[in-house]
Amino acid sequence: MQKFAEGGDAWPRYPEMLHRLRELQAEAEAARQRERQVALVWIRKAIADYDLSPSELGLR
Repeated sequence: MQKFAEGGDAWPRYPEMLHRLRELQAEAEAARQRERQVALVWIRKAIADYDLSPSELGLR
């Protein structure tokens, strides 16, 4: 990688950071999907266990 004479910063930083950002966004989305599935199981079980109605949940 090329170095600037002044400051010694590596160049280009923005494209590398953008690549890392996209990787993190994909990782975050995968985690969200996994955790969403766990939440749905928990919510469905709680609804069944406590015989909750949609109106009690503020859904209708």
